Amino acid sequence: MIDQLLASLRKENIHISLKENDLKIKFNGTKLPEHLVKEIKANKQALVAYLKANESSKEALKIPVLAPSEDGYPLSSPQSRLWVLCQFEEASVAYNMSFSTKLTIEDESKFVEAIHATMDRHEILRTVFGENKDGEVRQFIQQRADMQPFLQIIDLHEEKNAESIAQQYMVEDVKKPFDFRNGPLLRAMLIRVSATEYMFYYNMHHIICDGWSMNVIANDVITYYQAFLQGSEATIQPLSIQYKDYASWQISRKEDASFEVPSNYWKEKLSGELPRLTLPFEKPRPKMKSFNGKSVGVTVPKSVSTNLQKIIKENGGSLFMLLVSGLQATLHKYTNENDIILGTPVSGRDHYLLENQIGFYLNLLVFRSQIDTEENFTQFYQRVKEDMIQSFEHQNYPFDVLLETLEVDRNPGRNPIFDILVDYHGEAGALHAVEQEGIVSTKDLLVKYDLEFHFYEVENTIQFLVNFNTDIYDETVIKNLATHYIEVLKHIGNQETIGNIDFRTEDEKATIATFEQGKKVALDYQNIIENFTALVETNTEAIALQFEDTSLTYAELDALSNQIAYGLTTEYDVQSGDVVALHFDTNHTTVAAILAILKAGATYTFVDTNLPLERKYFILENAAVKLVITETNYMFDLENYDGNLFSIDVELNEEWSTASINNITENSTAYIIYTSGSTGVPKGVRVGHTALMNYLQWAKDCYGNEHTVPLNFGLFTTLSFDLTVTSLFLPFTAGNALKVIPKGEILEMLQEYVQSELECIKLTPAHIDLLSDFQNVATKLQTVIVGGDVLHPHHVEILRNINPEIAIYNEYGPTETTVGCSIYKVKNTSYNAVPIGKPVYNTKIQVLNDALTAQPIGVAGELYVSGTGLAEGYHGLDTLTSERFITTTTGERLYKTGDLARWTTNGELDYLGRIDNQVKLRGYRIETDEIISNLLKKESIQQAVVLIRETESKEKELVAYITASKEENASDIRTFLADKLPQYMIPEHFIQLEEIPLTKNGKVDRSALQELNNDGISTGIEYVAPEDALDFKLVALWEEVLQREKIGMLDDFFTLGGNSLSAIKLVNAYQKDFQTKISLTDIFVKSTLKDHKELIAQTQNKEEAQIETFEF
Repeated sequence: MIDQLLASLRKENIHISLKENDLKIKFNGTKLPEHLVKEIKANKQALVAYLKANESSKEALKIPVLAPSEDGYPLSSPQSRLWVLCQFEEASVAYNMSFSTKLTIEDESKFVEAIHATMDRHEILRTVFGENKDGEVRQFIQQRADMQPFLQIIDLHEEKNAESIAQQYMVEDVKKPFDFRNGPLLRAMLIRVSATEYMFYYNMHHIICDGWSMNVIANDVITYYQAFLQGSEATIQPLSIQYKDYASWQISRKEDASFEVPSNYWKEKLSGELPRLTLPFEKPRPKMKSFNGKSVGVTVPKSVSTNLQKIIKENGGSLFMLLVSGLQATLHKYTNENDIILGTPVSGRDHYLLENQIGFYLNLLVFRSQIDTEENFTQFYQRVKEDMIQSFEHQNYPFDVLLETLEVDRNPGRNPIFDILVDYHGEAGALHAVEQEGIVSTKDLLVKYDLEFHFYEVENTIQFLVNFNTDIYDETVIKNLATHYIEVLKHIGNQETIGNIDFRTEDEKATIATFEQGKKVALDYQNIIENFTALVETNTEAIALQFEDTSLTYAELDALSNQIAYGLTTEYDVQSGDVVALHFDTNHTTVAAILAILKAGATYTFVDTNLPLERKYFILENAAVKLVITETNYMFDLENYDGNLFSIDVELNEEWSTASINNITENSTAYIIYTSGSTGVPKGVRVGHTALMNYLQWAKDCYGNEHTVPLNFGLFTTLSFDLTVTSLFLPFTAGNALKVIPKGEILEMLQEYVQSELECIKLTPAHIDLLSDFQNVATKLQTVIVGGDVLHPHHVEILRNINPEIAIYNEYGPTETTVGCSIYKVKNTSYNAVPIGKPVYNTKIQVLNDALTAQPIGVAGELYVSGTGLAEGYHGLDTLTSERFITTTTGERLYKTGDLARWTTNGELDYLGRIDNQVKLRGYRIETDEIISNLLKKESIQQAVVLIRETESKEKELVAYITASKEENASDIRTFLADKLPQYMIPEHFIQLEEIPLTKNGKVDRSALQELNNDGISTGIEYVAPEDALDFKLVALWEEVLQREKIGMLDDFFTLGGNSLSAIKLVNAYQKDFQTKISLTDIFVKSTLKDHKELIAQTQNKEEAQIETFEF
């Protein structure tokens, strides 16, 4: 940003310096150009910071000139990093830098002479790289006469499409790698396209130049040419130093006292865990960094550009600072990350002797900002502005030294510290092709970062290019990001908090509004008893309920439930609003008793007989249970309960009236279901009759009317889980039958169910895992409803194996939203993740941020549910109810689910897991469901759960619990996952179990897993000792390179601390000791010692290894 401004000032012979803490301007003309005056004012603070940094370097020691050396010269810090990176050919080509311009040349030979003079002037243009006698990489200076040819002169002036052909020459040249060892690292073309017009093109590798250098070359060549054309000496100031002198001086400065202040600043600024941004819809990241890219060009609406300039006048700073602030706010809203790191290039020419030099001086500057969503944007901007000014004041600290200082983990798939680059170019290189407001695709190109934002300002209009890596992002994602960024810029200047900024477009708001709202319908019945009673009239003799040898018709079930209701109201004084508990094994009487409780106007709750006694008493006390219905087998289990007990198997009086009864009122609660609380104390969710009936009417229409399949269900899970509400009541909405499966082992109950006459089943994903061996069995099942946990693609496969034509529904809904609030019918297609679909009747589902502002399509947020299906709240927990059931300023009542999701373009919800399960490890945000999904892709793995465990040293690590069809090898699992997940998402430990423990509700019992004895944990890198001579030789090499002991054959080079530099050493060692050609890419992709042994065996018999050594 400041570099470009200073360059523009120099072009106009405007010299700017520092006088105390103010700017001093020297200009020989009559009037300063108005646009430059505006830029100086806008960037005053940043200019002062820049010049302060430059002043400190002037006060430093002079750069000494090195004596000629046959041993070569050391590389600068940025050259060393780029040298390592460019051992990968694709990376090397990505750092080619080209420039072309069209010139009128009167004398071709004089122009060539000018090129040669420029080559003679700058040693760096004649530099090559290789090892000295000690094996250290050095730079060597060639004489021009000794160089390989670097200049092509091509005459196309007689061709019809001369300029088009010339362009093709240049395009092809950019794609060619350079030979670092033999050179040249510059290729030039002088292409004649007409009688006097030429295209002058040159292409250099970044290791010998930077963007500033490209202009220096052009200026020097033109200066020499004009002088030679006139037959005079060029008036060009001799260079007092060369790049090699700077490189040596820069290395020596590492120990200089002047570096202590910037070193301390950056250590403090980048202390703690450094975040890694993961944007929505990222593709699986390549294991090795790629550079394939594309560009999108954007012109910001004129009104927005004008408003931004107004804000700068009011608040100080610069346009670049304001644009960076807006981008950081946008990235926060995209990722929900409050710690945002961006990088920007600066010239690195902080010494006064470097202005006219060619070389790789470029430095990288880091901008790190903390987002406070309660701040308005002006407050946030003021903080960002001050942070950026401080960063500019400390810009002379080399980025590569910073990496060494911070000991940053090197991930071969990412850039160190930041993946998003921002740069301000002023008018230089503006997007003249983008004439209208809007977003357009431009060209394919090579990119160095995941995302690069290049900002331009032309005639008071802001434009920007977004260069993006196409192996990580699709173009649609980037266009959406650019659109949302502009929406954020539109809000700048308003006094909204950052959290409250709604950065959706108007069209998107309208579209999402149609996604959010489920179909609005009037309910046919006010409660399930009304519905059931109506069916008694029409389906009198139809079978309603079966248990073992007992079958009850609708009339018989109605009569039995009326009898029990009569006893409740007359014998036990149960009234509307009372709570009645059931405490016995589920059978036909249980179902009748539940109907009876509802008919009495009371509320039922189920106390599972297998619960710990303490939890039973808690529920009875918390719910203020008036009566417990039980059977003689369990009547003495609750001996400390001082309320009434009704042993229904012996105390049911057949003389009690069977007259119809329905005491339900508008405010009656249907049931209370207790779920686990985060504090360890269960919480009772109260669900009203209207909410229940809303779900049942929708479910009947969805699962029943969509097919001709009758809604005959089986009941096999505990009634303390709301999953069973579907099976329990849905048959009674449609005149169908409920079959109670006798209590037994869950696998036996499932087997009986699947092989019964029943057509419908409601179950959890954990239940489906138990069915993995049920292939090609005789079944009548036609409809499967899955709820209670995440439905993975492998669950779909298991069900399809049972019946390929089976209809599978993924039903999502916390207990607090009455069983199910969204639905997705699984299609005959493959899935990375199964969506949770669309809202049910009379239900609104919103994806909101922490400030309750809606998120755009594709951007994750928390699910909030409103509508008829909401529960009444938590029994006896008013504070918790008000925390989770929120009333907005518009009076809308929302339930805060704690689940993450996002809208897809077709209006489906993608479930992204529990917010509680979102963890950060080493700066990366991790969703454990993604790891589980990939574990289940391994054919032998049947079930998988991934949890976060805290070690004794308080560090977090991933632990995977699996069941499998064979004994698994942890190393094999790691290798399998390595092709699908980044290294940081691969669990540190694997535990293979006979079975995954389940709760009574059929969900994974995570608490039980956490309590498992750690003795069974495998590190995933079990020690395998070397066996033969090659094994021992490899182990010795690794131990020498990594400075570690006891390395086994299954150990991973990078897990043991290997990095790019040590990998190069290993490549060289293999070449020296085994005459084996193993590329650096091989080292990264196949990284265990066993892998390397196989690679050596594959190549050892080749006649000659072609690889060259590169050592430090």
